[in-house]
Amino acid sequence: MTSTAMRDVLDQYFTSDEQQRWQDMANSHFPPTQCTTYTKQWETLIGQCEDALRRQVTPESAEAAKLLANWKALQQPLQEATGPELWAKANRMYLERDNWETSERKLPFSPDVQDFIISAARHQAATP
Repeated sequence: MTSTAMRDVLDQYFTSDEQQRWQDMANSHFPPTQCTTYTKQWETLIGQCEDALRRQVTPESAEAAKLLANWKALQQPLQEATGPELWAKANRMYLERDNWETSERKLPFSPDVQDFIISAARHQAATP
């Protein structure tokens, strides 16, 4: 998300200071020269979500709830590193991906995966 192709998108959502904070966080959690355990955990979870979608797992299912719990657990270090204001801006950017995503500027997961996780979260929030 910090590549040159993303520069104009990042400029729409973040100030230069915020971009630097985001870059610092990205470098610490996703070092550009190595594949970390954390990166592998994200890749595995995204793959699990894609598999669930292929198998037509519903967002209301126990399996979706488990995937959502894992998603939230992996997000926690990022949320803590960025803080609530920067995290909210990043969420907005992700939710508005239809406005900027191209073949050169892509998030690490598909819109279908994003919709699945959001739907699972909405279901969980609505369930007493």
